Amino acid sequence: KKVCAPAEFVISRHQEKAIESRGAVATLNGLQLLWILLDQYKMHGEFNHGARVEQLYTIKYPGDDKKEEFAQAWTILIEDADCKLPEPTLCRILYGKLTGSKDLEHDIKHFERVGRGHPDHTHDYLMKCLWSDINRKKETKYELEFNVRMGAMLGAPALKGGVMSALR
Repeated sequence: KKVCAPAEFVISRHQEKAIESRGAVATLNGLQLLWILLDQYKMHGEFNHGARVEQLYTIKYPGDDKKEEFAQAWTILIEDADCKLPEPTLCRILYGKLTGSKDLEHDIKHFERVGRGHPDHTHDYLMKCLWSDINRKKETKYELEFNVRMGAMLGAPALKGGVMSALR
């Protein structure tokens, strides 16, 4: 069987040093090899499950201004192949994180209103709402910036307070 690349690098590097030193550095024994493999799997493999679950619980929703960073971090954590939590658990954790969001207030109210068992009372629904809001805000911002630039090129007066004040 093939070992993971980082462990293979550590092992081959040690073997090279042992050969180059002509016996001054001992070769690895079975127990040392096992520790190298366990160390790699703790960081990159199946032992990582507990750390991922803890990260899901401790990640904080930073507010509506930084929801895209939150969504990216959340997506990375839940897509980890070693950490597949049940849908109801992911739903409950994410719902707890998003309840204070002003931008998602209507989506959260709908989520609460429909209740368990409804297709809109799922983790996927909450993620869809989160990404939809992010994309909608980006599109609005880009469209406004484009319109302001086009207006400036055509000689229209500038927006009072700039583009960002018009977005509010």
